Amino acid sequence: MTLEILLVASQSDLAGPVPFSMERMAREMFGLRPLNPIPRTPAIPIRVVWHRRRDADPAHAFLRGHLRASARAAATGPAAV
Repeated sequence: MTLEILLVASQSDLAGPVPFSMERMAREMFGLRPLNPIPRTPAIPIRVVWHRRRDADPAHAFLRGHLRASARAAATGPAAV
């Protein structure tokens, strides 16, 4: 789908979202230039809630640990895990 976006954008006055990793190709192959980046938005808090009786459940604790690590990696990168 990204190549189609680049093709359409290169032959019109439209813009489209593409991954940063494809910026060089967009410039070299399609003659496109990046627009100013979209401003960062404030972080949205994510909360996990469970019943108190699950606090001591080893399987539930395991799942919570993996959820916590995955969320942290997604938010800050793998080095923060």
